[in-house]
Amino acid sequence: MESNANANASGSIYVVIADAATGLPVNNASVQMLGRDNRPKSAGTKNGVIYDGLPIGNGYTFRIEALGYASMI
Repeated sequence: MESNANANASGSIYVVIADAATGLPVNNASVQMLGRDNRPKSAGTKNGVIYDGLPIGNGYTFRIEALGYASMI
């Protein structure tokens, strides 16, 4: 019999938003995980958001938007 200890494993993703040219944090960006939760999370002044309890091994896609920047997926 084979053991599958990681079958129900989960993890976290921390999405950090920074300006590509300067490396400085981008305040108040909106992060949305597509296909899982259609409600955007605000990075506020923390410059990032965390998603907990995600199945390991899946691919995840995010939409990031911030005033003064082009949207990014």
